Formats: sequence, C-alpha cells, structure tokens
Amino acid sequence: MAITFPLSISELVDLFPVGEHPLVLQNNQNITGLASGEPIAVNRMAELWTGQFTSISMSMDDTQALMAALRSLVGSTHPFYIYDSDFCSPKADLDGSLLGASTPQISTLGVDNKSFAITGLPVGYVLSAGDRFHATYSTSRRFYGEFSETVTANGLGQIASIGVSPHLHPGFLGGVSLTLIKPAIKAKLLGALPLPKKFSGNRRIVSFAFQQTLAKD
Repeated sequence: MAITFPLSISELVDLFPVGEHPLVLQNNQNITGLASGEPIAVNRMAELWTGQFTSISMSMDDTQALMAALRSLVGSTHPFYIYDSDFCSPKADLDGSLLGASTPQISTLGVDNKSFAITGLPVGYVLSAGDRFHATYSTSRRFYGEFSETVTANGLGQIASIGVSPHLHPGFLGGVSLTLIKPAIKAKLLGALPLPKKFSGNRRIVSFAFQQTLAKD
C-alpha cells in the first residue's frame, strides 16, 4: 500500500516508545531600534513551533522501523503530525473523560486576531492558560496554539471569548472544529537526520529536530 502524507500520529509518533518531544514557539523576529533607545521588532515570517523528538532506548527492530518511517519523509520533503508529549490534554481534564464525545467548535474570531469564541463544550468545562489545541482550516492547513487565559464554559457549553497565542493565521475562519486531545502540529524534519545513538547492547536512542509547516497538503 502506498504511503500517504502527512504521516498521522498513529503512523509515526505513537508507534514507538517516546521519551519526550516538546514544542517551542519561535517568534521569528528581527530586533532593531531607534536612536532614542526604543527597540522595534520586525516579523520576518509567521511564528512557528519547533521541537526535538527523543525516544527512550529502543530495540534494534523498533529503531530500524522508526528510521525507515523517517527516511520515507525524504528529508524535509513530506510532512507529518506530532504533538507535545507534555500537553496531550487540558489540565482540568487529563484523561479526556470530561470532554467525552463533545465536539467543540470555534465560532467567531476576535477583532484582535488573538482570541475566539467556542461552542459545543460540556457545561462548566475549564480551559486553562497554557492548554494546547489545534484547528484545521482551508481544507488542510493546521493552526496550533495555546490558550493565554483560564476560562470556564457557561451553562450552554459556550465560551464567549478566550485569548490564544500565536496570532491566528491569515485565512483562518470560524466554524471549524477545535481539537483539545493530542493537539498536533503539521511538521517537517529540520536539518539532517542523525544516526541512532547507542544506549547499551543492542538498544538505541533516536532523536530528530522538526519545525511546523503552514503549507497545504
């Protein structure tokens, strides 16, 4: 069967024993300034999430399978999905049981381009500052962000406004589904794929760097 891209989290990240894969938001700014001493930030490109995947020690069979999957990406040619191992669900709902089968949606966007309203949450559901989420728009573009404040859903399962970071991407519209469990970025490998490191005996550790892509599939 032909491989299709982006590779899903079940086709890559969740197949292998993982130590950690944290995500860090890069603001991609140049800093200049005025003679008066006032700094000025100039955005070179959109803010992007980057990260470093590091496995726990793996058997040779798992190591070879993971490396084969990574080589199928052909360097930075093909994308894959990956989530932050420390932010798999909201802090107030670590196992996702409170969210259950609810299907939250982003309804309207704030005029500041850094907030939106949410519908479809369980009554009293809490979204905390630092919780992560993703939303797919324009068919296959993926926005990944974090909430900047703590807000509780009202008696209708709605949140009138909640701040987010980074800024919403150009073309992002309301009326899209909001994913709170294992939210993931669409990413590409960053730099050369390093060889697995020997841990002990026949066990190896695999690590690689990656960066978010905002491109369509």
